[in-house]
Amino acid sequence: MIDIRIPVRPANSEDKRLGYICMYGDKRWETYADSLYDAKKKAIAHFKVKPKKEHMVSVYLAEKDGEDVMQVAS
Repeated sequence: MIDIRIPVRPANSEDKRLGYICMYGDKRWETYADSLYDAKKKAIAHFKVKPKKEHMVSVYLAEKDGEDVMQVAS
């Protein structure tokens, strides 16, 4: 199992954005965004992905309300 964590913001932070982990190929990037769609658009711009390869960008929720989110396959 891979342990992936992103920096935690202070609990009293007024910012309500969510933490996301973005992956493209063998590259990994962490960001905060208001929604998964916003995080994916930021990741596409960050990785400079061509339009025909945008479907290859994966985005996962990693932090909500200052707490880590665990992704479990059931």
